This record gives sequence, C-alpha cells and structure tokens, in this order.
Amino acid sequence: IEKTQAFEQGIAFILGLNPGALGLYRLSGGTLSVNPVNFSFNNGECVGYFGSSDFTQTGGSNLTNMLSLGCKLGASGTYILTGTGSLSMPLGSVLAVGLAGSGTFNQTGGISTIYQLSLGENDASFGAYSLSGNGALNASYEFIGESGGGTFSQTGGANTIQYWMVTGYNVQGTYILSGGSLSAKQEMLGYRGMANFTQYGGTNIIQSGSGNELDLAYNAGASAIYTLYGGALIVNANLYVGGSSGGPGGC
Repeated sequence: IEKTQAFEQGIAFILGLNPGALGLYRLSGGTLSVNPVNFSFNNGECVGYFGSSDFTQTGGSNLTNMLSLGCKLGASGTYILTGTGSLSMPLGSVLAVGLAGSGTFNQTGGISTIYQLSLGENDASFGAYSLSGNGALNASYEFIGESGGGTFSQTGGANTIQYWMVTGYNVQGTYILSGGSLSAKQEMLGYRGMANFTQYGGTNIIQSGSGNELDLAYNAGASAIYTLYGGALIVNANLYVGGSSGGPGGC
C-alpha cells in the first residue's frame, strides 16, 4: 500500500497478519490516523502480526495511540522514518519495538513524538532503535531491554527524554552513543537487569533539577557498565555507582 495524500482513519491497522505473510506500507504525504478508544496492544497499529512487515515513512503524519513492531512470537516488523515524516503518539501511548517478536525502528530524519518507548517489551522479544542524521526523538519515558532484549544505537540526531530512561529494566539493554545528543532528567542503567552504555562521541546530558540523577546498577542484583571513549558526559545532578538516591544497589 502506498499513501501520498488525503486522510485515512481507523481503530486497527495490521500489516503481515498471517505467518509467512509480507506487508508493506509507504507513507509519503497526508495523514494516517489509528486511534482506538482503549490503549491496548490488540488495537492500534501492528507492523508484523504473525508475519513480516515494513512501514516506510518519508513524509506526512502518522497519528496513533499504539504502535507495535513484531507483535507475536516469530513475527518481525520494521519502521523507517526519514525525510519530513512525523510520528505522533499521545499521553499514555506505547511504541513497542519488539512486542513479542523482533522489531526494528530506523530513524534518519523526521520527528517522532511519543509517550513511552519500549525495546523488547515481552519475554523472548527483541527491539532495536537506530537514530541518525537529523532525526528527532522526543519521549516521556524510554525502556531499553524491558522484559526482552533491547539495543539503542545513536550516531546523530537528538534523543530528548522528558523524564527518565531505563536501560536493562529486567534483562539486558545496550545503548551505543557515537554522535548527536541524548538528554534526560534521570538515566537508570541496570534497573533489575544488565546495562551496557558505550559512548564514542556525541553528548549525554543529565539535566539539572531536584531528584535528577545518573544511576548505575539501580537495584540489588542489577549490573551496569558505562564506557566513555569520546564525546561528553555532562551530569548536572547526582551520579550513583552501585545504587541510587534511595540506597545501595548492584554493581
């Protein structure tokens, strides 16, 4: 399906419904709006339900309450955002990259404004997000490696988080920063799982303010490694290694 203009609206949008199916969608203009009444992973947009699917957006607007890539075990979904495309998701929404299967989100341009980003939402899932070029990602919360595995690779663009980013929430999460900017009020590396943050370039900023902090191994049993090869790490708040402001944690 290719969409270049006009307006399309619904409560469910599914690509790659059956095993072995391949779904393709191209959005270069106009508006796609999928807004279910209740915020559920069974509604909204699914790229790769049981099959494999690709969603490419070079322009236009995608408005949705829920967006999932790789919805079921064994499924895979890829979303490419570039050019002047805009992805907008409201308060309470979730962008699940790897809901139960495998998901990939590649952003080289455009603007993505979401409430919560989850890479590897459920057990056995995996999600990867790549941010480069002049892409802008604005989120309230980000979870990299929630209950499945997750990797965020940033070579450019801006990743701006209103509240906090958690890497290695339950399992393993990886963040690789080699260009662009990352900014958050709080970064928790290794919440209950394992976190690896490797910085080759770019800027990682912990914003100033009460309660803001960078935490390595937030809880007991968690582990975190931050390796700084280049770029700038700017902590305008507290830094805790092996715990948080609430007390001791892992290692």
